[in-house]
Amino acid sequence: MKVAVSGARGFVGKALVSRLHVAGHEVLELIRGEASDPTAFSIGNLAAPVDVPPLPAIDAIIHLAAISTSSAATEAEREAAFHDTNVEGTLKLARAAVAAGAKQFILLSSIKAMGEQSEPGEPFGASTPPRPETAYGRSKWLAEQELASFASGKIDYTIVRPPLVYGRGAKGNVAMLAKCVDRGIPLPLAGANNRRSLIYNDNLVDFLTFCLTSPNTKGQTFTVSDDRAVSLAEIIEMIATAKGKPARNFAFPTRWLEAAARLAGRQDAYRKLFGSLEIDAGEAPRLSGWRPPFTIQSGFSRTFGAS
Repeated sequence: MKVAVSGARGFVGKALVSRLHVAGHEVLELIRGEASDPTAFSIGNLAAPVDVPPLPAIDAIIHLAAISTSSAATEAEREAAFHDTNVEGTLKLARAAVAAGAKQFILLSSIKAMGEQSEPGEPFGASTPPRPETAYGRSKWLAEQELASFASGKIDYTIVRPPLVYGRGAKGNVAMLAKCVDRGIPLPLAGANNRRSLIYNDNLVDFLTFCLTSPNTKGQTFTVSDDRAVSLAEIIEMIATAKGKPARNFAFPTRWLEAAARLAGRQDAYRKLFGSLEIDAGEAPRLSGWRPPFTIQSGFSRTFGAS
């Protein structure tokens, strides 16, 4: 199968291209800049008010390219920036895929399309009504809707909503915690008993590759994660275990940390660390037949253990 991948040079994209090659697929990397070899094709800036150039003949496309942050000065400008790339860009690529003869369009969305926080004992799943709270989340939710509407009768589609993706080379909160463990910094997080779903990059690209050939995934939207959710305190313990270092994690009243965050105007940072964002880990396997090749424990070992 000839598979086009947008965002092929990014963190998830590089791993996906490698996984597709292992699975025996021919890969066309869709990139923003100039294409210097026959395995790449320039689609330009998806936010530009022009159509995507005509694509070579392909069988399927996996759309990873998106923006998750914006430096725009106002909320309206941020909404517009996310909309131009994440919504309009998705539709442009879908139209180009149909014109190129593609039979399948897989969209990498985000759990942010559903919201920022799950309630205790109520993990996000297919039946959870989306309630995005950020410009990014709203753009992803709208992109999903627009793709589903456009695709009807033209192309099969699958939508995949992952939580935070980790793995070697990833950035973000998990990488920040790993640096703290490396430096032996004491962390007042032993009392953090929230529930956070994560997904190891190799699990995510395995699922995306699975979607190409599984009839159970067509026309479906999946929330996909590692085998179980973990607390912030457990994340630190797993990082320390993988690195062979002590977890200098101590208990401190979370209400005091919350008050300090509020005084410092860092409520969002507090919520990202201490809030719960849990996915029904068994739903995607039940509905699709896919099984994650790595547990979260092995994912952390492979990410933070010795190379």
